[in-house]
Amino acid sequence: YKFDTADAQHSQYTPDFYLPGPDVYLELWGLNAQGEPRKDFVRYKEAMAWKRDVHAKNGTTLLETTAADVRSGQAFVHLEAALRQQGVALAP
Repeated sequence: YKFDTADAQHSQYTPDFYLPGPDVYLELWGLNAQGEPRKDFVRYKEAMAWKRDVHAKNGTTLLETTAADVRSGQAFVHLEAALRQQGVALAP
């Protein structure tokens, strides 16, 4: 991540993916179809909120998808739509 985010409560933020051309970050959240993380993912939703806040404060673009989207086959449908909204011309 191009901004320093480390503080007393958090280490430096490292997103799951970075797309340099459109300057877009992507998080693949470990959530089920009900929007819930595994029970052993302690404070996962708090970490999600912090990452979203980091992007909001720094004016960077965050795209999001979930493990449930990957399992259902919808992740790439959502990602394609989100990238097009960012003005990315896709050429598979």
